[in-house]
Amino acid sequence: SLLSHQKLGPIKLYSKAIETPAGKANFDDIKMIKVDVLKEHSKYPIQRDGQLIVLNETRLLIIEEDKGKIHLLSEENYEVDSIFRTLAPLIKKWEETDLGK
Repeated sequence: SLLSHQKLGPIKLYSKAIETPAGKANFDDIKMIKVDVLKEHSKYPIQRDGQLIVLNETRLLIIEEDKGKIHLLSEENYEVDSIFRTLAPLIKKWEETDLGK
């Protein structure tokens, strides 16, 4: 998959940026950050109680920059919830200090 072919490296958090294997993203260039779940379904439409059966779920941390660049981190390789919990206060502090000027 694309995730397994991506070169893995450390995630670095700074007071005004995050660095992932896809590069460095300054907080003022970030359009959206979210944790999402990628659900893998059977190639056959198998349902239970009217819902497709999920074979596998993977949590993803998605960071989108204003210019469309995407930083995609999978829980299979990174602690996405921990990164998100650490990143959220850094962004809030950055907003309060840099945007409050």
